[in-house]
Amino acid sequence: MGLNEKFFNSASAASCQPDQNELVFHIDAADSNSINAGGGGTWYDLSGNSRHFGHVRTNLLSEGSLSFNESQTNSYAYNWSMQNSYGMGTGNYNWSIAMWVKPSTTAAGFASLYEQAGYSDGSGNGYGIYRNGTSLMMYARGAEQGARQLVNVSSAFSAGSWVHIVVQRTDVVWEAYVDGVLQTNSGTYKSNANYLTDDLGTADATDSNTIIGRQYQADIQEWEGKISDVKLYDMALSQCEVEYEFDIKQFDT
Repeated sequence: MGLNEKFFNSASAASCQPDQNELVFHIDAADSNSINAGGGGTWYDLSGNSRHFGHVRTNLLSEGSLSFNESQTNSYAYNWSMQNSYGMGTGNYNWSIAMWVKPSTTAAGFASLYEQAGYSDGSGNGYGIYRNGTSLMMYARGAEQGARQLVNVSSAFSAGSWVHIVVQRTDVVWEAYVDGVLQTNSGTYKSNANYLTDDLGTADATDSNTIIGRQYQADIQEWEGKISDVKLYDMALSQCEVEYEFDIKQFDT
């Protein structure tokens, strides 16, 4: 019950690999170069950009993944220096976040997978990706528009099962993929121009930080389950590229 790595040698498969020059960070609990049980609590970025995450409980490492549990004190990972200049959701950037996750529950209520925010100025600008019941959701709090739902995909999660999710911003719409398949997104503001240009935390251009596994401001909305692999690209992925990210690594459930 664990990880199955797939390596593609065909030219057609290689052509679908996303441009690695656009990879902002890549943390992988299945790679000992990224994290190991004696690693001192750091989740190392494999992209070469040194966007490392700290505060990781490496004693919770197993089966190529990290376990997150609200009963465990400080069960989260953070990076305090993810700048917007790296395409973190402000300006005119397209970008995508790809994650392998396994929820241990699909109980109603928000559980935070990933939050990008700069709360130190008190404005609360930023965005987050969450599980709410079985649904995949993304919300943003912009300097002008307030909190808005950008992604709402029903039946994305099943308790005890691995799932690969991609959430991304394109020029015209916010999109979500589940296990390589483009989903119907009922997010209210998925095509709103204010959230496709420059309204996601413009006040925090030099203080836009990242946390994985809980809500940014406090030890609440904890993710319960496992997270193995997280990638951030400074571009929107094509269907072919999303399928490549899904196919290159698979988990037994």
